[in-house]
Amino acid sequence: MRVKLKKLMLSFDPAMGLGGRLGVFIFLLFVSACNFSVSRKQVHKPSGNTVMTFDKTEHDFGSVSGDEELGCRFSFVNSGSDVLVISDVVAGCGCTAVQYSKEPLEPGQKGFLEVIFDPRGQSGFQRKIVRVFANIPDGSMLITIKANVN
Repeated sequence: MRVKLKKLMLSFDPAMGLGGRLGVFIFLLFVSACNFSVSRKQVHKPSGNTVMTFDKTEHDFGSVSGDEELGCRFSFVNSGSDVLVISDVVAGCGCTAVQYSKEPLEPGQKGFLEVIFDPRGQSGFQRKIVRVFANIPDGSMLITIKANVN
């Protein structure tokens, strides 16, 4: 018996036994349960008239003890003439979490980006990058936090 999955051909050999066939069945069940769909978020194309102006794009926590989370809030304004939409914010490390304004911002409206850094288990100089994806001309901006963990 043959099962055709797109361009992948799998053959079931009767000598494979129940364990082998069960393994293939479980694998196929797992693969079919995975969600391969594309995100259905509304796409806002970059606009030359959308400008995201931050009060600062870098924060230095200085020397820290490393036993508690640290947070920094970055404020920004839509200083362009079109609606500003942040489509995603990605932290470059598992020790960094983000919260941000998720609603579209009309020209002149303010938003925020809060970066939470957990220095536990780290030592020395740390520099973490957060990438903000929005409908701005370059498509994204970088925000940086720094700390020297003792």
